[in-house]
Amino acid sequence: MVGERDHEILDSALNTFFKKGYKGATTKVIAREAGCSELTLFNKFKNKKNIHDMALLQNFEKLKKEFQIIISKDEFESPKTFLRTLFKDLMKTIKDNFEFIQCVVNEKNQEYILLVKGFYVHLAEYIEKNIQNNKINYLSFAIEITAVIYMALINSRVVDRDSESEMFIEGYIDNCILLIQS
Repeated sequence: MVGERDHEILDSALNTFFKKGYKGATTKVIAREAGCSELTLFNKFKNKKNIHDMALLQNFEKLKKEFQIIISKDEFESPKTFLRTLFKDLMKTIKDNFEFIQCVVNEKNQEYILLVKGFYVHLAEYIEKNIQNNKINYLSFAIEITAVIYMALINSRVVDRDSESEMFIEGYIDNCILLIQS
């Protein structure tokens, strides 16, 4: 069973993996960032791979819960309201979990690739439930939406202005509505 201190250590480890990559994130650096000794790390997690895997699993479970909340919403008054709500919720979730998502993007692990594909399938089904249009490839649309949000967040991190990304997203939503209605 993982305690509160273990969660804190795993959060620090994830942040270190995000900043330095797997190879650059030594157990010495992880321990320093977590405010503990290397011995504590090894006693709790045995090795660097376990720390890495447990940090990703902990954050995957958190992201999964947040995503379930997003796709449980229904009863939107229009496709535009649906898309605005979806974008706002996904943007917050992706922003709050950016380090984890970036670590997964950098992984070459087949298990994580399957988890990401599952996420896209569920998102596509949710979009189809709320926007019926037989011309839409919902899986492509789901991937596109998350890619646009991801790029907007990268842009906001680079230029340090959320307002620019929000304007970009609003323009994208308007374009989506125009295409859906045509």
